[in-house]
Amino acid sequence: MFAAGGDRSMMQDAWRNDLYERLAQAPPQQTNQIAAGMLETLLDPRWDELRSIMLDELHVYPDAEVLEVGCGPGMLLEPLVDRVGPTGRVTGLDINPHLISIAQQRADALGFTNTSFVAADCHELPFESRSFDAVVAEKLLLHRSEERRVGKECRSRW
Repeated sequence: MFAAGGDRSMMQDAWRNDLYERLAQAPPQQTNQIAAGMLETLLDPRWDELRSIMLDELHVYPDAEVLEVGCGPGMLLEPLVDRVGPTGRVTGLDINPHLISIAQQRADALGFTNTSFVAADCHELPFESRSFDAVVAEKLLLHRSEERRVGKECRSRW
């Protein structure tokens, strides 16, 4: 990405210039179309099967505390709440405050009382170490430029 001897601070902060960082600063009306497209994938049985396999491998159990990093408009909301049950907890995190607002609205409309949502950066998670029993990021690493940094952040939270 940078030649030897390049500006180290530019290298360390290169992730701050990606598409989702810029989208998080866009007005809600620009984000709505993207959110709608993301939510449409919930109706596609192919994605449903892939999500189910992923969540089976996550081994989420009743009463668990789960963090979904890069949750968007609540992409794994229903299946995670189903798996943790009424006494578990699901926390969604996304850099885009408008997507977080949509996720909260969806949770409220579905009557979920064991969810919370945080607008924050996945490179610097705002949670203490070992705060969760599981951390899931469905497609997040496809969109981030510093996968290892994000992975390290996520691993330290469970």
